[in-house]
Amino acid sequence: MIKVKRPFIFFLLCSFACVFAQDDPSSLEVALKECDFVFNPERRFCYDGEVYEKCDGMEYNPSTHICTGVIARRALCDGTQYNPLTHRCGDNVVEELTQETVPAAIAEATPAVATPPAVAEKQCESKLNINELIFKVQVGFPKQLKDCSSKLAKNMALQASPFFKGKKDDPKTFMMQCPMDGIKEQLPASAVEYVKSVESFIQGVLGAVNDPKAILSAVDGMNVNDLLVNIKNMVANDPCVVDEPFEPPVVVGGGEDDGERGKKENRSVWFGLRGGGNLSHLYADYNDSYRSASGSYEAAGGWQLGLVLDVALNDWFYLQPGVMFIRKGASRDNDRVNAHYLEFPLLASLKFSAFRINAGPYYGICLGSSSEKKLFDNDFGLSTGLGFDIGMFYIGTFYDYGLIDMSKRNDLRLYNRTLGFNFGVNL
Repeated sequence: MIKVKRPFIFFLLCSFACVFAQDDPSSLEVALKECDFVFNPERRFCYDGEVYEKCDGMEYNPSTHICTGVIARRALCDGTQYNPLTHRCGDNVVEELTQETVPAAIAEATPAVATPPAVAEKQCESKLNINELIFKVQVGFPKQLKDCSSKLAKNMALQASPFFKGKKDDPKTFMMQCPMDGIKEQLPASAVEYVKSVESFIQGVLGAVNDPKAILSAVDGMNVNDLLVNIKNMVANDPCVVDEPFEPPVVVGGGEDDGERGKKENRSVWFGLRGGGNLSHLYADYNDSYRSASGSYEAAGGWQLGLVLDVALNDWFYLQPGVMFIRKGASRDNDRVNAHYLEFPLLASLKFSAFRINAGPYYGICLGSSSEKKLFDNDFGLSTGLGFDIGMFYIGTFYDYGLIDMSKRNDLRLYNRTLGFNFGVNL
């Protein structure tokens, strides 16, 4: 059995006690002085007029100890005590702090920032009027969306044509960029943050949408009120925004300002002019006591001109009553006959952004014809077609399918068939 002498045991106990006493910052007498800075005493403490971060919630003497993240240990360099505020340990040698070594030493000895950084006050190049800003976003942004949707629908129709040879635009990229180009022109240059807010709003709506039709549907469903709420929240913390009365500008020369355009966009009834060309022919069904036959006469050119009303029942369903003066006819062996009608169409129109699908009945009153054989009479049938609203303009096509015999003979039945193209202006 090995016997350990009592002096040796006493020596070991004293050595361990000294080591733990050196590493325990709570046993240190910390000289505290008042600080001129406001700080959180739960996280920081004041020493010699400076503020330091606590080391794992405990205070320590930054002139003799270094915080390693979880414990404050004595600043020893190869066994030599040094002051971390004035010296550093490099390659086991105590070095005095110089201009080059100050950042590293401070980072090692004093993890806390003595003084909180001052918040830079926003410099205002010019003041923004909150009422002007809200007005231009509320009125101008929906108009930009509508115009850009019309352009996109037109581009998609052109690009779908087999004759299109240009570069096809990406619908999503177009709808993210087109409205931004317009809103940047309306808002002042100092409203950069609010332009970015509009851009983030568009990206948030179109972020997960890739199908072209879904993009147009998403644009139609954009709730601008959400954007306005976000802008109002930004304004509340912006020192460069003022609340002053704002009157919408009046365009000299009888033009319309943004307010008038905004009112028109909220209307439910529009008035429009239509005109264009058409090709028509007659489908004939001949039957007497000796023989029967059927077929179509050759097409003859014509034209149409008239007025329509566009009545919005909701965002996508419209009624279009109208009155049109149209010339129809047919030809055979260079022998041509014409008939003039006053038609009254009543169409249902489904509108998807700028694209329309139209269908409904029409009734035509024959005003006269060039035929001496009384081939023409009043007409009734179905009209179908499609078109695009491009800003205030309209371009479309239609097909009239006559359902009743409009001849005045017992042995012959005639039915009108008309393919037409028209252009118009929506007022």
